[in-house]
Amino acid sequence: MLLTAMQNTLYNILFTQRAKVALDTLSSEEKDNVLQAIHRLETFGIEAELKEHNNLKSFHPDKSDEHLYLLRVNSTFRVIFKWIVPDRIEIIDIVMQDRLELFATHQN
Repeated sequence: MLLTAMQNTLYNILFTQRAKVALDTLSSEEKDNVLQAIHRLETFGIEAELKEHNNLKSFHPDKSDEHLYLLRVNSTFRVIFKWIVPDRIEIIDIVMQDRLELFATHQN
């Protein structure tokens, strides 16, 4: 189930239930930081963020044709999302960087 969270002229932003739960567990300051990072995508666009900033990376999970993006919010949080061209972003999850690093070390 997807929950509509924000809309603007560039993208329709949707949060999965998992991402919504993750967002709801954050403090007000952390939530503001995450939403501001997502708003940057709305303002500047994904392609501009990929070209001009070092806070967005694209990747393909193992054994999947799915194309995902990892948005660096700050030193602690990352937003995992997929871009459904041309105008929809689906926020899949909001995770802590140390959890990603732990997962990465167990995969190798």
